[in-house]
Amino acid sequence: MVTFEDWLSTLKASQTGRIFWANYQYDLRQDNLDRTIYDDFKDSVERRLEDTTAVDSFSIFDLIKAVLKEEPDRFDLKCLRRLLRTEAYSRVMEVKDFGIYNVTGIGLEVDEEIGSRVWDMLGTTITPSHYGNTMKTGRNFFWCLPTRSLNLLQRTASPAQEASVVRNKLGLYHINKDHRLLRIDIPPDALAGRRICAPTSLDAGINVVFAPCDDGDGVGWAIDLETLNKSVEELVVEGLKFDDSYTVLKIGIVSEELPDLNMDMIEANALER
Repeated sequence: MVTFEDWLSTLKASQTGRIFWANYQYDLRQDNLDRTIYDDFKDSVERRLEDTTAVDSFSIFDLIKAVLKEEPDRFDLKCLRRLLRTEAYSRVMEVKDFGIYNVTGIGLEVDEEIGSRVWDMLGTTITPSHYGNTMKTGRNFFWCLPTRSLNLLQRTASPAQEASVVRNKLGLYHINKDHRLLRIDIPPDALAGRRICAPTSLDAGINVVFAPCDDGDGVGWAIDLETLNKSVEELVVEGLKFDDSYTVLKIGIVSEELPDLNMDMIEANALER
């Protein structure tokens, strides 16, 4: 039988696994997460290990993703640090995802060209009356940053570099060259009564470009892809109904390739934090 200790040993044999585990331990050590979450997470892993006969580099990460996706009440949005201020927030989103998940009523065909079509149609054929569904990711929350921070990034970048600068400063290493970025400004009324907090390692999951919260104001910090240092404040917000009260604007098309990630530095930062 594969035990939790077997699974953890295999996890730590991987650099990505060591980074995840170091971030998770930091969250527990600094009381970003309640200590009982360690037992909850271990229990969830062990229950799934009962159904497997081997532990390998694929299944360890697949298992973490399953735990986090299938048990949101136990692991999502659990940061204990109190957010000391509220302000206007914005989300950065790739236009293809926007077209698939948040454009309704015009019968868009979901294919490789949907992003290009939505980009061209936004503001003409696609209007706020076509905004719908839920503002979230594959889990029932989304990442955002203060609108003032996004405004500053865009204002200080040349028009041709705006999307690349935003991608790099927000640590969006899944966004490649030629992808199109949108900004979505969230109406303050939509946040009333919703959970908003700094992200923890359990919100981030298998994401090496992440640092747990260590800020007294209760915010997280994105990691700059070029420097691997702290960049701009970031938070996670419980999924919201998406409608015509949101403002959707084009940032631009990413003009640069992704920077090479220094994984050894990322690991060192995680272990020394």
